Amino acid sequence: MADFFKGKDWRDLKGRDLRQHGDNDALFTVSAYCYFLPAYLIAAISDPKALDVCVDHLTYRFGPKVDEEWGTQRLAGIRTELNVAETRVALEYFRFAMHREPRDFDGFCQRAIQNLEGCT
Repeated sequence: MADFFKGKDWRDLKGRDLRQHGDNDALFTVSAYCYFLPAYLIAAISDPKALDVCVDHLTYRFGPKVDEEWGTQRLAGIRTELNVAETRVALEYFRFAMHREPRDFDGFCQRAIQNLEGCT
């Protein structure tokens, strides 16, 4: 994964690249995750079938359950790294995702929205 992403610009990545090489996004540092986040968000909207399981990863990262220590710590780092405008974009993505697919597996998407609303 590190070899594939090294030196890549997020604008050059497509859903199929992210699915093949970035489906384990938890391996990114927080800074790297935030750098590549726009590519994930764009692919999640424009090509969700190609991105597949990575779409679910977005909600897991932003909507962890409160008792998931690693997830809540990771989210705290991500929230610190993103500026207000970037946070708003992520929030709008999750609102869009809820509209597109109202069935929210285990509340992850709703928690993501709640977690980001407090940051904008």
